Amino acid sequence: MISRTAPHMQLWEIKLKEVFGNAVVDKGLMIKFDGMRLPRFVSEYLVADYIGRYGQREGMEQMEAFLDKYYPKPNSTDAYHYRLQQEGEINIVDNFKVNVHVEKNGQDHTLRIPALNISNAKVADRSIIEDNPRLLGSGLWGMGKIVWDGDKNRVSLLDFRPFQVSSVDLTHFKASREQFSTEEWLNVLVSSIGFNPAVFATLRSKLTILARLLPLAQKSVFLYEFGRPGTGKTYIFDRLSNNSFVISGSTVTPAKLFRDVRTREEGLLRKYDALLFDEIDKVKDSDLADEIINKLLKFMESNTFDRGGVEMTSHSSLIFSGNLGRTYRGGVPAFLEPLAQKLKGDAFLDRMNGAIPGWEIKPLSNSNNNFTQNQGFSADYFSSVLSALREEDWEARVGGMLEFSRNTTNRDEKAIRKTSAGFLKLLFPNSQWDSLMAQEAVAFAVEMRQYIIDQRFDLYSNRDDARILEAKFLAR
Repeated sequence: MISRTAPHMQLWEIKLKEVFGNAVVDKGLMIKFDGMRLPRFVSEYLVADYIGRYGQREGMEQMEAFLDKYYPKPNSTDAYHYRLQQEGEINIVDNFKVNVHVEKNGQDHTLRIPALNISNAKVADRSIIEDNPRLLGSGLWGMGKIVWDGDKNRVSLLDFRPFQVSSVDLTHFKASREQFSTEEWLNVLVSSIGFNPAVFATLRSKLTILARLLPLAQKSVFLYEFGRPGTGKTYIFDRLSNNSFVISGSTVTPAKLFRDVRTREEGLLRKYDALLFDEIDKVKDSDLADEIINKLLKFMESNTFDRGGVEMTSHSSLIFSGNLGRTYRGGVPAFLEPLAQKLKGDAFLDRMNGAIPGWEIKPLSNSNNNFTQNQGFSADYFSSVLSALREEDWEARVGGMLEFSRNTTNRDEKAIRKTSAGFLKLLFPNSQWDSLMAQEAVAFAVEMRQYIIDQRFDLYSNRDDARILEAKFLAR
């Protein structure tokens, strides 16, 4: 596969490469690795690393040889177990995860190595954990040296090289925004997600795509998204970021979501920045324990929940994603109608910040050039930037620049402030507002909340929901 050279790049791509260096990759090259079972943030990290060291042609060859040698193939577990026993050590690429068991012993821990189907390994050197704290979170992809101690019947991680950006200079990221026009920056963001900015050419289509980033850039965002199958609703959360997790709404349990009382292991809400509940249109009320809904209602209101007598805090965002039926022919669908009653109760809807109009996106395909062939931020770098931005509280600040119409409720204002803050973080991380663009983003945030109000009115005919929301951005 031949990468485009600088003369064939657009101006914004050339500037992006000059300003951000190795944090930028040719996203078109990534399509080649989509079938390798690796998350996009891992393959893009490796591509940037190998091309940076060896150049494009040799780098791609070296990377393919590396993965062929060290990335275990499906159904190869027993072969690797045998090698480990015979040779005493092996090197593999995997997503390693450390669990600490304080209730047993203050120093006790176990290491999960999915490719080997091992969940009770050890980390030989504590400095590995201290140098890679993400091992204690949702897990960390990297190259690990695994050793076998036959006398103790123990598997241990002896050495580890993470596949991640070591650090992100957020100050540089923010300051560099001024070198791009708003139109150029929109292209950068859309391409970095993996989509073709020339196909998603309108401002509205770009904002629809960027709305999917809100849960990763802003704490405690609660959104619906409904669209046709194959429109990329789960793509960002499943492959682009290691800080998000996709679950089937019908398989989640209170223990998995909140806390396992028996093992005392914290649930998904404590491990990830964002959780996407997939195909919720297929979930029945009987699939959802009352405990899940009751605790979610409390969490969405206060960012706290309790289980087994333990009160916990989380700022995880929630996305409830579903497919539209084959009968969908256009316009705003009645997307709440097929949902289980527990997922569209009045209290639940009131806590939702908005709905992404995913129904406006057509099914994606290579033949339609939906996927970018441009430069963009590597997924790992971009994910780390989003995580850093997420820690910044812009909600009160942005709220002070919004003027709401009289018919907005406190919950309406809270929802619009939250999603507007997320949009403005993405568009203007340096806080140098383009007032017209900022107003467009705020208007889109209002529209997302309006979908909830309108759909709730259609369901329950509550006169209080017969209202049109408005908000103005007051540049300061």
